[in-house]
Amino acid sequence: MKNYFFLFILSLGLFACQNKAQEKTEPITIVEADATAAISIDGMVCQHGCANYLSEQISAMEGVKDCQVSFENSLATISYDNSLISEVSMIDLINSSKDSIYSVTNVEVELIKNIKKEKIQTH
Repeated sequence: MKNYFFLFILSLGLFACQNKAQEKTEPITIVEADATAAISIDGMVCQHGCANYLSEQISAMEGVKDCQVSFENSLATISYDNSLISEVSMIDLINSSKDSIYSVTNVEVELIKNIKKEKIQTH
């Protein structure tokens, strides 16, 4: 009887370890910011409820590296990976947030070029 109990406990331990090994992990997307958008926003009435809310919503979008929204300046400054998201998606999110009380009035986009520098030998 002790042997059966021991085998039962041992088999439970083995199956428990196998289940953990089979858990799937989601792939991680590495975001390389290669563009910056400065988006002017009308309709914000405070920093906490409006600007911080928009910052959280935009930051949660796939491809966004960093987002700062200023109520005082009515401006969102967003660094993002241009291959994963476009400024049009961010504008759509802003314009449709909270029953469309916000509206984008101006967008300026700057594409950042990565220049590979190599050291060359001269004579």
